[in-house]
Amino acid sequence: MIGIFAPTELHEEINKAIARYDRMHELVNVLSNKKEADALPDGNIISIKDKMILCPPDWFQSGPPIWFPPISYSPSQLAGLVFVKLHNFEEAHALLVGQDALWAAVQQYAILLHEYSYQPLPSQKINDFYACFNHAICLHYALHENPPALEEILNAYDQALMLAVEPPQQVYTVVQMATLLTDSGMAENAVNLASRALEQNGLNTHAVHALKWQRCQAWLQMLEVPYNNLLLEQLKNNLWEVLEYFEAYNRKTEQGLLLIDATHIANISESFAEALGYINKAIQLLETEQLPELAANAQLKKGLLLFTWAQKAQPQFFRPAKDALLAALQIFSRDAAPHVFADIHHYLGIVYSEIPDEVQKKSVWAGISVSSFQEALNFYNKVDYPYEFAQICHHFANAFTKYPAAALGDNFEKALNWYNEALSVRTPDAYPLERSLTLSNYLDAAWKAGNPGDGWNEDRWNDMWEKASELRELSMDEALQQEAQGWMDVLVKAKAEV
Repeated sequence: MIGIFAPTELHEEINKAIARYDRMHELVNVLSNKKEADALPDGNIISIKDKMILCPPDWFQSGPPIWFPPISYSPSQLAGLVFVKLHNFEEAHALLVGQDALWAAVQQYAILLHEYSYQPLPSQKINDFYACFNHAICLHYALHENPPALEEILNAYDQALMLAVEPPQQVYTVVQMATLLTDSGMAENAVNLASRALEQNGLNTHAVHALKWQRCQAWLQMLEVPYNNLLLEQLKNNLWEVLEYFEAYNRKTEQGLLLIDATHIANISESFAEALGYINKAIQLLETEQLPELAANAQLKKGLLLFTWAQKAQPQFFRPAKDALLAALQIFSRDAAPHVFADIHHYLGIVYSEIPDEVQKKSVWAGISVSSFQEALNFYNKVDYPYEFAQICHHFANAFTKYPAAALGDNFEKALNWYNEALSVRTPDAYPLERSLTLSNYLDAAWKAGNPGDGWNEDRWNDMWEKASELRELSMDEALQQEAQGWMDVLVKAKAEV
């Protein structure tokens, strides 16, 4: 629904203009009450003030963030802008003849809406705020035959900020620029930019909360171990404030996305029940809004949350973790999202190997686990994704040490093969920490592996001695060094007893 917020004395004229076009009245409301206008998304609002037609910035993100410049009021030009909002650009063009600046913005809006390739205007034509801002938006979000460099996009936003006169122009530009900085790994710059903008007086509630939400996204990117308690507290407070704002305006999609962020913060704080409550509500909201990919992403987050807690000596969460991961697979298929599909199967391979059950059923879970690991390795091969390949091989080997004894073959021997695959990538120079962890697990599996005729195995002893010696020298972790020395002591004793 499009809302036209206009002085009462213009209502009759506007309604007559709307009535000229077939069924337009079914899609347009003429409003005089600001409260009614506030109930609609900003992208669906057209205002008339001092004989000018104005479009506010789209704080609700209901469409491409192009900002239409103001034009002088006439009933026909108002109808033309309504057609733009309804995405009927052919009818709009006939009514907006002569409005070159507005029509340039409409073309940019259509480029983003339909994902066309963007051809930048010559720089000399970008000489006012709206033209410069929309150019920056298209550089940022549109498709390009030759994608612009980050510096070029940031320069375009800087130029828009220099031309911005009113606070909404400045803040809306800052929000887009902070988004780019966050997505480009420059979270601290984004935080500083948003924080300075929040110091301005007279910002409306939409501007304030858009800045706070974007600052939260940047803060989330800045979180790292060991976690900064002050930063966590700031994040919690801001997330909660923005969530209340989303709820007040019934913005269910944004609520769902923010609740996913809140889940992450609660999990870091080890508030499991709180995190589970957030992610369940996020899934419900995103499913209600019929956003299957976002809902599937929330299911994936839920699966990983339950997986994390299951590994913290709470194995009862492995089954619900499996269910959530399988729900995510309904959307993230091999063809639609091969990376995510492979990642989910990686986690499922671990989950299936850990699920508590009776011995007979554990054999079934083991078979499914092997299939999941193979699915993950079908994508993350050794040549194209060596790091991920080694990680999956390491976990696959761990899983073999937990599978029930096989009638044919030694699971520990198979584990050693997969550990060796991991070690072939996790070299001492490239991945010393990861190699240390694999060496530690390898030694345990090697000790448990069967020997021919259950007799002395000189090759196995030499192999374990070599790896224990390497672990003792390679690892910087005192516990792993002591573990390595312990294995060397065990091996010396074993050889003395032969």
